[in-house]
Amino acid sequence: MRANHGPADRVMHALRDCFTSPFFTGIEFSLGTVSSTEQEAEALSACIQEHRWKTIALVTSNYHSRRAGLIWRKTLPKRDPSIQLSVDSVADPDYQPRGWWRQRPYATTWLMESAKLVWALL
Repeated sequence: MRANHGPADRVMHALRDCFTSPFFTGIEFSLGTVSSTEQEAEALSACIQEHRWKTIALVTSNYHSRRAGLIWRKTLPKRDPSIQLSVDSVADPDYQPRGWWRQRPYATTWLMESAKLVWALL
């Protein structure tokens, strides 16, 4: 897991809390050490296949949803083509899509994510 404490880390902590409920008894949730969306998809795809889950909802930051969906759609069929994936984005307080070019942090996020998207498309 990444060392920062951004939205993805908050989601991971929330998921861990959820997985302690009786409904999820027996499910281990750990990504180990990953440093990319591709590695996250690979790590979780193994878990998804192990538990024979067929419907996955991927929730991620608004700026990250297109690339994450692309990567997950490439990764999941390698393991099990019958898995259905839906991708939903949520607003990220660290990025505002309207007027992103007006503020340096938003522009940096947009530029980095755009470069990563191009790389993922290759």
